[in-house]
Amino acid sequence: MLVDRNNSQCVLLNKSHQVVTTYKLTGKPCDICVVGEQEVAVSVWDKNEIQILSVRDDVISPVRTITTKHQCCGIAAAGKGEMVVVEDCGNNKYCWSLIRHGREVSYSDEYVSSSGYLKYIALNNSKTRVYVNVPNKNSLLCFNMEGKMQYTYSPDNLKWPLGVAVDRDDNIYVVGYNSDNIYQLSPEGCIIQVINTGVPEYPSTIWFDNNRDMIIITNNSENHKLHVYQLK
Repeated sequence: MLVDRNNSQCVLLNKSHQVVTTYKLTGKPCDICVVGEQEVAVSVWDKNEIQILSVRDDVISPVRTITTKHQCCGIAAAGKGEMVVVEDCGNNKYCWSLIRHGREVSYSDEYVSSSGYLKYIALNNSKTRVYVNVPNKNSLLCFNMEGKMQYTYSPDNLKWPLGVAVDRDDNIYVVGYNSDNIYQLSPEGCIIQVINTGVPEYPSTIWFDNNRDMIIITNNSENHKLHVYQLK
């Protein structure tokens, strides 16, 4: 499933990446993650809420709504029905919070960013580290699950990082929206490689399908296409 911000809806695709159905949301979605075998969570940034949806037999239906303290942006599953979400605290400050049993139970330290609501988030496979991009500072932040900063990565040639994802080996991938590249980092934030060829213009989000060894990238352009890559 994808979120379509411009049309305030979710889009369900089949394994061939063709549209099966859509579902109209009550606000502007920012991000989506899988939180159960047949459930997804959608962050709705202009409503201060997370909408939980059921996806069964190609039918999308509402389950419940979780209210957040601030406007919510990027969201990622943290296991056992838990999730982490980036929130706009106002005055160009952001934090991420842990959602457990349908309510917020903890917050990270606030950090400064002035790039709007497009803040994406990812966790490592053991759910012990959280990665968040700060686009206007061209930086990736790494936190532990207690919300304390572990390190910052700010290379010269990564411009306006948006999407972030983690592969099965805990390597981190960051897409540069204004640099049209992908940075692959080790779990400790050391550079592995920079991918400059074959990257779509203005890449914005990235996602790994580890079951099929695929990378899916979306970009902010008029062609409205998914870019699917087979890993080798």
